[in-house]
Amino acid sequence: MNQTVHFILKGTLDRPMVESVMDEISGRPHIRYRADGSALFSVDFASACLLKDRVEKAGSQLAILDLNADCRVALQYCGWSVHDGVALCSSDAQPDDRDAEVGPAAHCPSCARKLQIQGTGLYGCPACGTHFRVDQHGRTTPYESLGLAK
Repeated sequence: MNQTVHFILKGTLDRPMVESVMDEISGRPHIRYRADGSALFSVDFASACLLKDRVEKAGSQLAILDLNADCRVALQYCGWSVHDGVALCSSDAQPDDRDAEVGPAAHCPSCARKLQIQGTGLYGCPACGTHFRVDQHGRTTPYESLGLAK
């Protein structure tokens, strides 16, 4: 792949998540980033990245490959669609009508399994047993990030 993708990641994350994402990004020589943050417990993370050789075109979407678990959680928290360890971006596809008929859904932050939900609240994944919270925007946060015991 000789394709380069520009994407912007925005959101308010807790410090361990930001450090995980920064470690993931800085550990790869083919990724360049810019991040602005606070020295407090939460960091407003805005990162502009260039990815090379880690991008695969899947239909009208570009898939960012090889994300570790912490990076997947951070991307999901920021509202990114992450499936099976792959972040999908630059989607030109229209939303599927079947998803609208089924009702609201969220993805497990651990295994990325799509789960039917009934709005904001605390949920558990039947596949991997991870407990997580879903906010009003459909973003998931695992209990560990909320400071709650599993």
